[in-house]
Amino acid sequence: MKERTSQTHANPIATLNKAWQIAERVMTAVALIMVAGTVGLVSLHILA
Repeated sequence: MKERTSQTHANPIATLNKAWQIAERVMTAVALIMVAGTVGLVSLHILA
């Protein structure tokens, strides 16, 4: 019985960890895209 209760209490934490990891990857990708876009715009203005 102890194992079952510990698992039910651990599941939400594991879910939160997975969600946080996914959110972290998404935000990292968005940040990289924004940086790449900014560098691209700046280089276009310099070259133009």
